[in-house]
Amino acid sequence: MSELVDALERLMDEHRRIGSPIPDFLLPGLDPAAIRARIATIGLDAPDEAVELFAWHDGIDNDRYLSTGSGIGYARLFDDVFFGTLDEVIAYYGERLQIDRNVASVYEEAEPTWRLSWVPPFSAGLPTYGIETDAASPARGMVFEPWYHPPVEDPIRPRFRSLTHLVQSVVRRFEADGYRWDREVGFLMTRDDVLEPLFEQERLEANRA
Repeated sequence: MSELVDALERLMDEHRRIGSPIPDFLLPGLDPAAIRARIATIGLDAPDEAVELFAWHDGIDNDRYLSTGSGIGYARLFDDVFFGTLDEVIAYYGERLQIDRNVASVYEEAEPTWRLSWVPPFSAGLPTYGIETDAASPARGMVFEPWYHPPVEDPIRPRFRSLTHLVQSVVRRFEADGYRWDREVGFLMTRDDVLEPLFEQERLEANRA
């Protein structure tokens, strides 16, 4: 078992611990070769961790999640983040590029907020993340968190060292009771007082020398 898959399984254990039904709605994983081929259709070379993610599970079956009355909205993996299927991720990539085109059509000086070389591991909600896929970049495999409100004032920095670092960080948030499952509402709730210091710790870890 890889570090990433181990962290993902631990994350599912944390969902179960707080009474979240999310693990019950994971879809079967995909063949790694099929994942690479599908991501290649948008001109990207899939990093190993992106392949491992969708080989583990091809997202969450949100239709069944809603039809069974297990929760409201979409099934949140953490924060406001939805783990959709690979097809949904590919569509989401196109949406992010379209956002930049729309902004540029109104504000010519606007800088793109989504790099062509980023593949999203998740397909809805906020925060939004992109994994660097450029094999020539020293940042390949690092995870970035773009902001969609130009101007972008600071040079962009990785939000996580890797997808493994992202998932391990989320597990740590759960272990600190930064999340709870509201059974009456069917919704993943957050505790900002717990999460904010952990967010800062994660940023420091991602950008340490």
